[in-house]
Amino acid sequence: MIEEFQNVFVRVAVDSAFRSDFLANPERALTGFALSELERRSLMEISCVDLERYAGSLLAKRTAEFSRAIPLAMKVCPSLATRYTRWLETHPSPIKTDVLDPGLSEALRALTDLANDLAKDSAEASYSADLFKFEVLRRCSQQDGQVRFMKAQTRVDLLSDEIRTGLTPMDPDAFPVTFRFDRSTTRWKAQ
Repeated sequence: MIEEFQNVFVRVAVDSAFRSDFLANPERALTGFALSELERRSLMEISCVDLERYAGSLLAKRTAEFSRAIPLAMKVCPSLATRYTRWLETHPSPIKTDVLDPGLSEALRALTDLANDLAKDSAEASYSADLFKFEVLRRCSQQDGQVRFMKAQTRVDLLSDEIRTGLTPMDPDAFPVTFRFDRSTTRWKAQ
């Protein structure tokens, strides 16, 4: 039972839609969960203010971990932190153990949605989505040894080297490539 209580508490804290339902009608929101009467009362006695504060601190912690995992992409596209926080509010993190550090695991989980969001935003650098994908996939492969691939419209490996030295590329030439990442190498091939 304690595991069910913990799962429900975490869900109330990290799932904004469920939290809204819970705050509006806790009895209805808790229907279907195997909780004791004491556990139900304990959850319902948490003040709205305390619950929102705790949820905010969890979001801030996850966002900080996410941001630390992708320093190059954050330099070019600081809006990634806000985009991730907004995404996380509707895509709560599962409780899991992973080979990847938490921020990188979250970046990988959000990769497709956030990269698509960046690619559609004309206010962002034209290569921001590719840089984000490149950094996430390369770092994940370095940590867990899994081979990963990506297609990019530019030599984002060269762009990441420039960004690392403090330069911010403006309009890189189009040069479609496919990258292959593993634990120790990053290879590219022209498309």
